[in-house]
Amino acid sequence: QFPYAGMTTHKTAEWMISQKGTDKHIWHYEGNPSQNAFGRYSSAGYMEILNSTHPEPRVYSGLSWDGYNWSHRPGTTVHYMTTEEIYAEANNDRSTNSKDFLVNGVFGESGVFAMDYEDYNSEDGMSVKKSTYFFDDYALVLTNNIDNVDGEHEIHSTFFQTYMMDNMVYSHVEEDSVNGVAYFWGTDESGIVLTDGVNNAYYVKETSGDSLFVTRSHQNSVAPNGSSLTAGDYVQAWVNHGVNPESSTALVYTIQINGGIDGAKYM
Repeated sequence: QFPYAGMTTHKTAEWMISQKGTDKHIWHYEGNPSQNAFGRYSSAGYMEILNSTHPEPRVYSGLSWDGYNWSHRPGTTVHYMTTEEIYAEANNDRSTNSKDFLVNGVFGESGVFAMDYEDYNSEDGMSVKKSTYFFDDYALVLTNNIDNVDGEHEIHSTFFQTYMMDNMVYSHVEEDSVNGVAYFWGTDESGIVLTDGVNNAYYVKETSGDSLFVTRSHQNSVAPNGSSLTAGDYVQAWVNHGVNPESSTALVYTIQINGGIDGAKYM
C-alpha cells in the first residue's frame, strides 16, 4: 500500500493489480496540455491489471494508450466526456477535493481499497463511493451512492478496456466467443459473465437494472501529449447509469485474474 499516492497494489510472481484514488489530502493527477493531458480520471479508482509474465507485460496485458478512450478507465465511475472536453481542463491538475475518506490496507495476503470519490473538475462535484476487496486471485468491486450529477453527462462505470494486438483474439460474452472489431452487445440484466480478451474473467452480479454494454471496435484518440493522434483496436465493457442516476444505484462485480471463461462461469 502507498498511502501518500492513494494507491494499493496486490501482486504475485505471476500478475499484479493496482487501484488509485484521491481525497482532500492527495491530489488527483499531475499534467498539462503537453504531458498527461488526459489524466483527469487516473485517480478515480482507476485499476490496472498486469497478467502477463512477458518481459514487457503492458501490451501483452492489454494496456496501451494507442486509441485509448480516456473516459473509460477500468475501475472508474465518472462523467463520460469527449476527448476535447477532458483536454479543455488539462491545466486543472494537482487538485484535491472535499472528501476525507480514502483508505487502503493489507491483511496478510489480502487487501482492501475504498474511497468516497469526488470529481473536483466537475461543476456539480459528482461523487460516488467505491471499494475493492483483493483476495487470492480475485477482486470484488462494489460501487454505490452515485450522486450530484450534472444532468448532462452520462455516468459510466468501466469494467475493462483491453487493447488487442490482434483483433481476431477471442473474448467472451456469456456463452458467445467473439472476435473482430464489429461487435456491439447490451443488456439490462445482471448475472453476466465476460472475459476481456487477455484471459481475465468478470462476473457482473448486480447493475440495478442499468444498461451493460460490450463492444469490440477500432478506436481513434489522442496521445497523452495532447497533440499526437493515435488509433487501436479494443474490447470494452461498461455500465451506463444515465444522466441522473439514483443514489441507490449499486454495481457489484468480481474479477478473477487469468480466470478465463471457465472462471467467469463459476464465480
